[in-house]
Amino acid sequence: MNYLLGQLEELGYLVRLDDPDDMRSRRVKLTERGASLRRTIRRTVTTIERELEAELGRSSYSYSQLRHLLVRLNETALVGGQLSGFGMAPGPTPRPR
Repeated sequence: MNYLLGQLEELGYLVRLDDPDDMRSRRVKLTERGASLRRTIRRTVTTIERELEAELGRSSYSYSQLRHLLVRLNETALVGGQLSGFGMAPGPTPRPR
């Protein structure tokens, strides 16, 4: 994780600051460039979700299942929930047919 944060910091997307409450820790803060990228990512995700919803139908099990699995993947494997706000908002758990 530290390596990835270092790359993002070098690219100007975030800064790491000393934590005044715990000198062993550092706080991560988005720069304006990082905040702008975050907004772009959110708009892109929304657009993709709308396209998938139109293609599969919002009430369809396929759309619901796909969305649920993508949210779970975002929360666990990809970022461990540590960079929430970049991904999709949780939705209802789909019921099997």
